[in-house]
Amino acid sequence: MSKRLLLSTLLLLSTFMLSSQVKDPDKEAYIKKYHDIAMHQMIQYKIPASITLAQGIFESASGKSVLATKGNNHFGIKCHEWTGKKIYHDDDAKHECFRKYKNADESYEDHSIFLTTRDRYKGLFELDILDYKGWAYGLKKAGYATNPKYPERLIELIETYQLYKYDEYVMGLITEEELQNITPHISSKVKKEIEYEYDNDEIFNNSKFLHFTPGTCDCMNEAIFIELYSNRGIYAYKGISCTFVEKGETLADIAKSLKMSKHRLLKYNDLPRKAEVEYEDIIYLDYKNKRAKEKQHRVVYPNETLWSISQCYAVKIKKLIKENPQITNINEPLRVGQIIRLR
Repeated sequence: MSKRLLLSTLLLLSTFMLSSQVKDPDKEAYIKKYHDIAMHQMIQYKIPASITLAQGIFESASGKSVLATKGNNHFGIKCHEWTGKKIYHDDDAKHECFRKYKNADESYEDHSIFLTTRDRYKGLFELDILDYKGWAYGLKKAGYATNPKYPERLIELIETYQLYKYDEYVMGLITEEELQNITPHISSKVKKEIEYEYDNDEIFNNSKFLHFTPGTCDCMNEAIFIELYSNRGIYAYKGISCTFVEKGETLADIAKSLKMSKHRLLKYNDLPRKAEVEYEDIIYLDYKNKRAKEKQHRVVYPNETLWSISQCYAVKIKKLIKENPQITNINEPLRVGQIIRLR
């Protein structure tokens, strides 16, 4: 190959690479307009915001398709058993029936309901919520679209426009500041949802009642090792998956290492938002039981709290409160020797 031909080839390749990186302003405008709705759907229905946005862009031609402009249908969902208003459009066949919505919000909500209520999409919700590639291929496998390149198109959109960052933001893995390069504003409503207004804030008002009393519970020695995940031990205790706080760790550190939302850990462990964890505290990775599996009751040891008992026996604290109506203020110490019903 001559030097001139080689130079021409390199120039063509560099031109192609530069042009392929140019972002479409219509797609950027669509993302700016609908990213809040996509994150809201992720919080409510556990569908990655990146997938919702990518599908919306692709299916609606960035909001400019006939279905989107005339029927507010951003996801190409056909009528099926739909009893609402309809719009007709040529797709796989002529004059096909599609759902018509009052606004884009309704379309996004119906898209979430569509995926969460049909058996063929159940497998998607077994995937890691950050696995956008798995979701993209799973949608095609489940029959969402007939386009053979559907997964690749979604993945290309997600990676070109960094839509995966919305997933990471919802999961508490990155801050709002780290989103600035792809979106200038997150609505206060979505921020509040992500912050998770956890009702245990009203139950606890003193963090000293949130920790174990040494010697009263032997969770660590009784827990059964399951696997090592990101250098963190995952265990089973009382039938619930769990881990233990390491030295110097915060709940946010644990959530990040497990690629989970901190707010989900708060919920699983009956903790208020500002709770602090201590070395070797047990942290559940799923909902606790409604009642204790072995014992029906137990005696209170010195300095013990209802929360520490709830963690010790993997029982939801609200269930313990219901079983022990004599406890009217959870922020007061329990009486030594007091009988606590566990089931």
